[in-house]
Amino acid sequence: MPTVPAMSPVSPPFDHIRSVRLYHFRTYQDRVLSIHSPRVMIAGPNGSGKTNVLEALSLFTVGTGLRGAKLRAMQSTHHTAPWAVYLEWAGAEGEAPLTLGTAMDAEALNHGKERRLLHIHREHAPQQALSDHLNIVWHVPKMDRLFGEGTTERRRFWDRVVYGFYPDHLTHLRLYESARRERAALFERQITAEAWHKSLETLMAEKGVAIAAARLDVARILNTCPLSTPFRYAPVTCTGWIEDALTAGQSALFVEDAYRHHLQTLRSLGKTEGPHQSVLSAFDHHKQVDAALSSTGEQKLFVLSLQLKIAHLLAARRRTLLLLDDVTSHLDPRHCQALSEALNAAPFVTWLSTVNPENLGSFDAQRMDLG
Repeated sequence: MPTVPAMSPVSPPFDHIRSVRLYHFRTYQDRVLSIHSPRVMIAGPNGSGKTNVLEALSLFTVGTGLRGAKLRAMQSTHHTAPWAVYLEWAGAEGEAPLTLGTAMDAEALNHGKERRLLHIHREHAPQQALSDHLNIVWHVPKMDRLFGEGTTERRRFWDRVVYGFYPDHLTHLRLYESARRERAALFERQITAEAWHKSLETLMAEKGVAIAAARLDVARILNTCPLSTPFRYAPVTCTGWIEDALTAGQSALFVEDAYRHHLQTLRSLGKTEGPHQSVLSAFDHHKQVDAALSSTGEQKLFVLSLQLKIAHLLAARRRTLLLLDDVTSHLDPRHCQALSEALNAAPFVTWLSTVNPENLGSFDAQRMDLG
């Protein structure tokens, strides 16, 4: 597993998004946004299209963006031509700009399938190639109570975070899930052939340990990062069958063998334990309670503090974009001021939306008014 670089005490110089074009995307027919600042505030009333802009930017990472919507749902209701989003990120001094484009695949759509195309520097590329150029971190209102929500949502959030540090994490997850589904199918069909089960359990053990080790390592990095944030930080932990064994000090090879044996013992019961059941949690040391028991406002501060650390660390590696949707909700004036000051000094690009721009009066940003 590669080593994640330590936090630099001096923030590196950074460039910013220069232009964004939304073509037949949700409420936008064909709009070009010209940008001259690393910080952008999108202001407007509810329903004015603020989140649509942030969603379009969030598509320049693996997955379905900050809404998790189907590709068809992003299509303008006024046009049948497939939607597209284009982004140009200004290069640092002496460097060419980064040009990205993503669109719904018209040919696949004609065959009843949904697929998204990606171009980097006008050349077709797989989505995984984005990790070489850009990191995107986001916060949306439904994440305000992240630690109080179900374990599935928290696990997805954490795996997205881990992916920013370890791009191979996504591949490990896919291979593990594929093997787990195949093993479940064997149980359903009552197939007991030793060779079939053993090969799948071996793959699950190898990938499962890689998944758990990466989750634990990113938690360690964030919990020990010397960066101070404007909000109280709640250290995060990831627990599960494999994570607990690794945390106890067992070597990866030992845990891999032990987990493979554990799967074998569960075979007669038709069950599986593993990283698909792991739990992300946080602990508020100030109040000595699990973060899940904190108020909505406190939980939002915990998550924002975590994401600010994540964005800072990733910005030391490559271009990083932080997207904050409806960020002022559940924040009092003091915390709005603290967030503004932190973002003004941050080494990453920030785009945020708000219905109350006056709450972020000290945020030094290019303002776009919608509606």
